Order: sequence, then C-alpha cells, then structure tokens
Amino acid sequence: MNLRDGVRCGRRAGQLGAVVLCRAGRYRQLLLVDEAGDVLSRDVPRILNLLKCDADTPAQPLPRVHNRIVMDVKGQFDREVQARQAEREHPFADPGAAVRAGATAAPVQRRGGR
Repeated sequence: MNLRDGVRCGRRAGQLGAVVLCRAGRYRQLLLVDEAGDVLSRDVPRILNLLKCDADTPAQPLPRVHNRIVMDVKGQFDREVQARQAEREHPFADPGAAVRAGATAAPVQRRGGR
C-alpha cells in the first residue's frame, strides 16, 4: 500500500493519543503515543491491531491537540535519528562505548625501553 506523507485520519480505539509513523531514509518507527506525546508502545503488531478496521468504518474527527502531538513526536524522532547517525560516524566517541562494545586496549610498547 502506498500512502502519501501526512495522511491523517481519526479512529476511536478506546484511549486518547495517536499512532505516528516517522521515517528518515530507510529507518522507520511506528509509535503509539498518549495525549502528552509520551511513547506507550513501539510494538508494531500491537499498533497495527489497534488500527485494524473495515474499509467502510467511518473516520472520526481528530482531537485539537493532534498536530502538536505529532510535531512533538517528530522532534523526538529527529533527535533519535541524529544520535544514531552520530553513533555510526563516531562509534567510540563515548569513552565508555568501546568497553561496552567489548573492545580491549592493547598494551603500548615503547622503543628504547622507556
């Protein structure tokens, strides 16, 4: 299925909040968030189950805070993408990262016995 970016549709699922699909290149994240924008779940099967409906299910109006929620989630996602890119470009920039990754330091051998 191909949907254009920014598709918005309301559906009652028993709780306030939103399902947001964020994308940066090939990286995608499907999120279920509450009305404050806090992530409730990243579990794709659970979220898709919430969205499941018949083709003739009528759309519901979106809450007034919908755009704010989506923009807050997008901001969080953008920061996550930047952190992932920084980790890929500089995997050992964090001094403890090498140790957590299992790297070991080889002893330094000096010339001339010093």
